[in-house]
Amino acid sequence: MKKHAQMRWLLPWIICGLGALFYSYEYFLRITPSVMTVELKHFFHIKDGALGSLSAYYYYIYTPMQLAVGLLMDRYGPRRLLTIATLCCVAGSLLFAATPILFVAEMGRFLIGFGSAFAFVGVMKLATIWLPRRYFAMFAGLATSMGMIGAIIGDN
Repeated sequence: MKKHAQMRWLLPWIICGLGALFYSYEYFLRITPSVMTVELKHFFHIKDGALGSLSAYYYYIYTPMQLAVGLLMDRYGPRRLLTIATLCCVAGSLLFAATPILFVAEMGRFLIGFGSAFAFVGVMKLATIWLPRRYFAMFAGLATSMGMIGAIIGDN
């Protein structure tokens, strides 16, 4: 009986922690083009303006999706949406990494931006569902810290 009680206490933290791990991964993906600017310009034979456009494809969808994500989370729930968002980030990463064609790389960044839009809001929705209310602020800070750790790792 005691083991069951421990799992009941631990499971919400594992679920929310996995969401925070996705947020960290998303932040890693967000900043990675900034550390490979020289390589990207050389690989795609582009100048600074085209490189900026390649990086901006992430934000072309990320920014407008911020308006819809909260509504979608309330309607469909974080389990479905975070699963789809993670798959979009992975598919976008594979496209971005595996193509010598600039347009395909831009579409990869676009997919990454789409999936990334769900990360932080999804983590906060998980926390409201799974964790006691008194832990919400602490978990919001921990999740934000996980994002910053992803940025630090991506910048190295």
